[in-house]
Amino acid sequence: MTSSIKKLLFFSLVTAIFCGIAGTNTTINAQEIVDKTVAVLSDGTRTELITYSDIVWQLALQPRTPLDKPRSEDLNQALQLLINQRLFALEAERLPRSAPSEKEIADKITATLSYFPSPAVFEERLKRSALNLSRTIISNG
Repeated sequence: MTSSIKKLLFFSLVTAIFCGIAGTNTTINAQEIVDKTVAVLSDGTRTELITYSDIVWQLALQPRTPLDKPRSEDLNQALQLLINQRLFALEAERLPRSAPSEKEIADKITATLSYFPSPAVFEERLKRSALNLSRTIISNG
């Protein structure tokens, strides 16, 4: 038998076993959903998921965007930004490159913090977004 036929038979067997277990009267405890997949990107070899929590964290990095009740427009804009970032990252993995230097990393951190009135405001915003995210997951879970 070829390896593809063996894989297909194995997958069929696993599916049949799962369906048999699911069809019986036994109770299987469901796992708690802690996040939701919003988008899936792939370049054919690697796959990137974008979750709702990724969008919330992206909103935290945008100083003038409300965190408590983000508008649909803000969520969509953050999603588009994340999609573009992930697509660039997938493409960048194909190209040879050196790791960023400590100075480049420090410069990027400084640039990000410069969008906020102070590092404390930035840190508070990250904490608020995490708290809002946990509330959303609990209420929608």
